[in-house]
Amino acid sequence: MYLRRIIGLATGYIAGIICATVFVTNQTVLQITFASIAILTFAYLGRIIYLEYKWIPVSLTKQILPIFLFAFSLGNLIANKDLHPSTKSASFYSSLKDADFIEVRGWIAAEPERRRQNRLDLRIRVSEVKKFGDKKWISLNSHDIFVNIRPPSKGKSGNIYDQLSHPQAYGYKIELSGAFVKSECASNPGGFDTKMFRLGEGYSGTVKIMDWRMPRWKQGHIKITEKTRGYRMIEYALATKVRFLRTFRRSIFSPVSKFISGATLGTRFALHGEEYKGKKIEDSFRHSGVGHVLAVSGLHVSVVALLLYTLFSLSGLNPKFFAPIVIILLCGFAFLTGARPSSLRATIMNSIIIITFVYAGAGFKGATFIGMSIASFAILFRRPMVLYSAGFLLSFGAVLSLVLLTNPVDRILRQLRGAVLVFCIMCYTTILIFACTNWGLFIRWESMFIIVSFFIFFINLGNMINRRFPILLRFRFDKIPDLLRTFLSAQFAIQIGMMIPMSAFFFGNFPIAGMFVNLLAIPMVGIIVQLGILTGLSGLIPYIGSYLAFLFGAANYFFGKSFIVIAHAGTEFFPYPPVPKPTVTWIIMYYLIVAFFLSGKTWFKYLQTLVFKNASKHKIIISRILPSLTLISLILFSIIRMTVYSRNTYTVDVLAESNIPVICITTDEHKDGAVIFNTGSGFFASRHIKNTLLARHKLKIDDALISAYDQDFSMAGLAELSGLLDIETIHFPAFSSKMKDLNYYEENPDKFYSAVGGKKMLKAGRKRSWWATKCFKGFCELRKSIKENCCDSDKVFSVFDAPGVLQLKNGVKINFLTSLYSTYPGVFSFTLGGEKWLIVADPYNRTIPKLSEKTLTCNVLVLGGPPKKRSKKRDKYNKYFLGLEELLSRISPERIILTTEEQQKDLLQKKAVEKAVELCKSSAQELFHRTDVSRVYTEEIKIK
Repeated sequence: MYLRRIIGLATGYIAGIICATVFVTNQTVLQITFASIAILTFAYLGRIIYLEYKWIPVSLTKQILPIFLFAFSLGNLIANKDLHPSTKSASFYSSLKDADFIEVRGWIAAEPERRRQNRLDLRIRVSEVKKFGDKKWISLNSHDIFVNIRPPSKGKSGNIYDQLSHPQAYGYKIELSGAFVKSECASNPGGFDTKMFRLGEGYSGTVKIMDWRMPRWKQGHIKITEKTRGYRMIEYALATKVRFLRTFRRSIFSPVSKFISGATLGTRFALHGEEYKGKKIEDSFRHSGVGHVLAVSGLHVSVVALLLYTLFSLSGLNPKFFAPIVIILLCGFAFLTGARPSSLRATIMNSIIIITFVYAGAGFKGATFIGMSIASFAILFRRPMVLYSAGFLLSFGAVLSLVLLTNPVDRILRQLRGAVLVFCIMCYTTILIFACTNWGLFIRWESMFIIVSFFIFFINLGNMINRRFPILLRFRFDKIPDLLRTFLSAQFAIQIGMMIPMSAFFFGNFPIAGMFVNLLAIPMVGIIVQLGILTGLSGLIPYIGSYLAFLFGAANYFFGKSFIVIAHAGTEFFPYPPVPKPTVTWIIMYYLIVAFFLSGKTWFKYLQTLVFKNASKHKIIISRILPSLTLISLILFSIIRMTVYSRNTYTVDVLAESNIPVICITTDEHKDGAVIFNTGSGFFASRHIKNTLLARHKLKIDDALISAYDQDFSMAGLAELSGLLDIETIHFPAFSSKMKDLNYYEENPDKFYSAVGGKKMLKAGRKRSWWATKCFKGFCELRKSIKENCCDSDKVFSVFDAPGVLQLKNGVKINFLTSLYSTYPGVFSFTLGGEKWLIVADPYNRTIPKLSEKTLTCNVLVLGGPPKKRSKKRDKYNKYFLGLEELLSRISPERIILTTEEQQKDLLQKKAVEKAVELCKSSAQELFHRTDVSRVYTEEIKIK
């Protein structure tokens, strides 16, 4: 009875949060309505409890519905309070503009986190704040902000940076100034929702301290005002963590020691840069689907809880006496790992499960449901928006999958016998090979229909063979030992319940190797975490502790090294294919199908009764003809759907990095890939371009074109994308009309300079020679990356001359108007659906005045942004607008898309916009559309 109510409380509260997020309900009337519902249902719930106390029977609906409505209203009210805060601090931050400088006083409220070598993250509990330059400080209620600090240049404030990077910095009082960054919702296709992430983590805003070379008022500063201490328990835990890490370094060889510290203590970036057999260990872990071991999650906390519970049980004590001690030690482990949200969530859940299991007399399944419900309600009550974080969904999703799906999956697997078992193994192997060799075709829903149809056919065939040869029934799945069979069923349950939808939604890739590597990895993680804790604890023992640490460290080195080898093997045998980002509708439909199979006992019995009633009259039709026709129809429909498909629309996404236009053209035809112009840096390509393409359900790039030779803004991004997505052709602009053999220039670098101008190039000035050298370096790096990721790299490159016309595979025709080498970046145009697009990165291009108005006339003009307005580049800044004025005096486009850096929103001044609008003979200021890293301009073009 109470189990249902607790589950109803948690589900109602979650439903209320979702309702508040999807539907804007911050109006006063709606808030009063929800508050009234909460009060009334709470009063009615008290009456129901009183009736039960008097032994008066109450229906199931009256037991669950009031608490569900109460929790729904409460969740809506609290979520709205987070989404639309009315506090003094919220009013202050809402009054700020993006990149406004503020000054903050407060203290470091969590362990500093050094992300790799180029970033330090701090959680600051703010006490006072003000705008930069104001004299009066504003006292605020305690709230947290997220501070991102880049490392300083050598010899400048490095001492402060190193002090703040140490765990001992927790509790220090500091004073800082920096640029305030407003959190925005995801506007890009597949983009990251910064606002929701910050709300889930409990941050009121973000402050960045970026460039220490600039004057203090331009880049911000930070100083330690007092070296105070924080909460005593966390201080002790962090000091113990430092001693654990020191023990790991002394007793275990690197890089295994760094892996052990990550798996045991959650130091996620300890393995950054470490390699094994030429591959980065971090990448191997992600590729093999075991990257979760580097972040302390429910798995690690559960392993520690199991270890502690087992040790106390072996002592013969009653669980009612040692359960509180286990919970206290679990809390200590959570603090030891930095008290991160993931470890705290897992600690709360495991603690409640232990309390329910030991004191309430509930079974394991019931205790798990109660623990998950209470833990989720407690966590979401404090921070409702954490519901949408990957850590919360993956942690609770994994446990829920294990509890709900393990037994149904095990029940299905135990029915596999004889020929059915053989055919299932053969089908599974065939599907796996199909997925590894042709992933793009495999994940289409038409292919899924065909696979399911053939799977059903072979099961029926296997049943027929089993009836003909009953001796085959001796070979069955349930002969496997119970422990191993349950573990295999649990792995299938996690894949079905969590990994398939969540990996696609949050990570954009599916680790095929994870289905096999985790069979060994998960038991090994349990051993590694337990040995890691014993190694760290041994280091705390005086005199003999170091010797014990070496013994445990030797055993841990063996298991840690084996784990790294297994993860590396997974990368060698299995791919790490990209997955289109599923929509919310797709995820809902997926889980409805899973729920349909979970409720199979109910509907299957009803269907079976219905079939048997009519089987005597229409036996052949129901048992033979109808199923056969259904399967054949599904297969034919899927084949027709896959082969006959008409292209209806093009989608153009315009992104920007460093003022260089980056354009992605996709179609709604599945067999087509994407067309990309420029790719930006490696980071930009791996985050923004990849997410955009996956949101457009494109897993490959048909044509990638380079209109700029810069290593950072074209070739580095392409090199990164070649390892993430399949690239069919890279159209490479020739350095000269004679340049066709790329291998020749790669093997003979001196010939490259001859092709681009010889000695004249090197004597033309420092800037041009540096530029040519950088271009060639980027070219060589790109060729190297393509050779590593493609079987036949020579077929990937296609050299073309510019000016000229290039016809692409998906029907897009590109007209290069200038030489891409002499006019960096080049000017080009293309036509889609009767609309002509003209891309001009720099309007002050010396070749643009030479082009005719007919050539430049366009419907859409894509402009690169102006250069940064600094004293050294003031001349370029002014020339940019002179060129823009001259260009707009010759053409009148219907739309102008400006691509600027996110930090340069103020560079296109209002007067310049008004002047450009006037030159275009238009009074509508909406003629201009700005795009940057956080905002993509998207347009769908119907094909006529």
